[in-house]
Amino acid sequence: VVPLVADTGAYLSRVGVVSRRAVVYLSGDVTSVEQRERAGTLAATVGGVQRVVNGVTVRAPGAADATR
Repeated sequence: VVPLVADTGAYLSRVGVVSRRAVVYLSGDVTSVEQRERAGTLAATVGGVQRVVNGVTVRAPGAADATR
C-alpha cells in the first residue's frame, strides 16, 4: 500500500495496513476526519483492492490512549 506511505501531506505514518484476499484493513490513530478519509481513499486506489475496511480512529493530538 505504497500510496499511504508516499502521501507525506496526510500524516498517515500511524496507520496500520493489513491486506488479505483483496481486502485492505486499516487501523491506528489520526488527528482529523480528513486524514481518516484520505487513508481509505488512498488504500482503495491500489491495484487489486476490492474493499477497504477503515478502522482508523480520529483522536485529538496528545489524547491519551484509554487502553494503556
